[in-house]
Amino acid sequence: MTTLSIKSTYLKQLILDNIPDVHFNKPLQKSKPEQVLSTKTKETAVAMVMDCSQIKEEIQVLMKAAQILQKKISASPKWKFQGSSDSYTPPVMLYMFCRQLIQGRKTIQTERKDAAI
Repeated sequence: MTTLSIKSTYLKQLILDNIPDVHFNKPLQKSKPEQVLSTKTKETAVAMVMDCSQIKEEIQVLMKAAQILQKKISASPKWKFQGSSDSYTPPVMLYMFCRQLIQGRKTIQTERKDAAI
């Protein structure tokens, strides 16, 4: 055992004995030194990574919805304003999406109950 490894082992033990809530992390590359982390810091970092992956999934869902709506809007007949919007009917999917986005599910469920009565 080299003097350097004895010193690092002793230092590591001193840190473990005197600092609560500490964790040593060995990197994948052997040429890099161990990292000293707080367990709380590690948990926070893991939570942040999980949140980022969840956000990425949500963004992918929103991007897919945007693509679908864009296709529906492009496929709908062109509309030219002629002084009144009474004759205009928006693309159904766009209308339903905007309605859901603005009003939420409660309004739609309430209207369904009213229609059933």
